[in-house]
Amino acid sequence: MTTSADMDVVVGFTTAIDDVDYNGALLNGANSTVVKADDTTLAAAIVEDADATVFYVTTNLAGTASTSLTALANATSASDIPTLQAAFETAFVDAIGSTAITGLDGAIGDGESVLLAYDNGTDSVLMRFTNSDTSAANTITAAELEIVAVFDATATLQAGDVI
Repeated sequence: MTTSADMDVVVGFTTAIDDVDYNGALLNGANSTVVKADDTTLAAAIVEDADATVFYVTTNLAGTASTSLTALANATSASDIPTLQAAFETAFVDAIGSTAITGLDGAIGDGESVLLAYDNGTDSVLMRFTNSDTSAANTITAAELEIVAVFDATATLQAGDVI
C-alpha cells in the first residue's frame, strides 16, 4: 500500500471479500451511515436511491480519466501521488463532472458529503464528494472531491465493499 496524506493506494483488495471501513463523515438527507446505490451512471444511481451515502457507478471511465486512474493506481512513491491525484481529478471532472448530472444538487444538498466509487475496468477509485459549489447546477468540481483510496488491479468495487 502506498500512502499520502490524503489517500491510500491499495493493492490486493478482493471485492466482495475485503471491506473498506470508511470512518469519515457522510451525510445525505437524514442518512449519516453507509447506504448504498449502484447503477451504470451517477444520475441513474441517484434515481435508485437519492438518499444514499455511497454511489457505485458501474460504467468504466474512459479516455484520460481512465489512463490517469491507472497511473495513480500504479504509483510507487508517495511523492508522486499529489501530481497524479491532481491529474486524475482534473480528468475525472472533464469526463464526468463538468456536464450536468441529473438530480445531483437535489439529492446531495449543499454541504452534504457522499462517497463515489468509479473504475476503469482495471483499477477502482473511491472519492468523497462534498457538494459545495452549486454555481453550475448539478456538476462536480475538483475542489469538491477528495480521493479516499485507489485500488490497484481491482476492476470494480461492488455494493457492500464499503462498510
